[in-house]
Amino acid sequence: MGILEIVIISLVIFFLLSGFSGTTFIRRRNSGANNSRGGATNAANAFENNKRIWQHNTYKAIKIPYYQFTEFYNEFPFFSDYEETRKYLTNQGLSREKINTTIDALNSYESVLLRKWEQEQQKLLKSFDASMLGTSPQAIAFLLSVYNVWLNEFKEIIIDEFINKVVVARIGADLNHDPRTILSVTSFENYITATMNELNNKIGSITDQIITQMFQELENQHNYGQENAYSNQNNHQQTNYVHELDEVENSYKTLQLNRNCTDDDLKKQYRKLAMKYHPDKNKSESAKSKMSEINAAYDLIKKIRDIK
Repeated sequence: MGILEIVIISLVIFFLLSGFSGTTFIRRRNSGANNSRGGATNAANAFENNKRIWQHNTYKAIKIPYYQFTEFYNEFPFFSDYEETRKYLTNQGLSREKINTTIDALNSYESVLLRKWEQEQQKLLKSFDASMLGTSPQAIAFLLSVYNVWLNEFKEIIIDEFINKVVVARIGADLNHDPRTILSVTSFENYITATMNELNNKIGSITDQIITQMFQELENQHNYGQENAYSNQNNHQQTNYVHELDEVENSYKTLQLNRNCTDDDLKKQYRKLAMKYHPDKNKSESAKSKMSEINAAYDLIKKIRDIK
């Protein structure tokens, strides 16, 4: 089933569940506007819960083609710390220095992809704001279904294009294998460069397809010819999904920093928070949960900044 078909099915389910009519849709949007802070909180909570569920349900153990070992992609949205790759290369007799170079290269590739993911996530969230759907339970459920389609498509691109190609090529290059035998190419390095460029383009293209289809179906289903729901002048307090749900921005907030902080500021603030919330320093149950949030936020920002 293609991306567009999945988005269409999500919309149909949304309309059926919400008992949609043009007037009730407009009323729900205005109702959401009158309680924008509560709606924003509901949306943020729903998306955070959805993230946990998506991560839990997503199969993370991926077999690396040709080399036939399994790597685990446990880092949201779908990245790895490459510990299994490190073990595999150690068993192949590579030096520690060579292995560290390989892992650093893989992490740098992922940093590029994570920055692209952040850019496309912002684009998607802006489209949610532009849809003017508001924050009713039905609207949030629908937007979550679109968001999950996007996450799943991103994951499949990472598997098909990054893991099956770039990761294999990086391992092959560092093991001095013949690129013609592994991937039927003449150069691993040229292949990695070309594939990374294609990857960025594909991630952007998938986002654009999902957004375009979402708006097309909204227009078809809601008879917006009577009222332009995208620019309703009576709805001045729409939820700002970009502000509330941006994964990277929320990570900076968790660490009590802004995006303009230096790498040194980031490291110092992490150490400060760790001193306060680490289980060895703070025995409360809430501290354990807080430290987990801090670690996740720190890891994400380190990845996106390519901090080793």
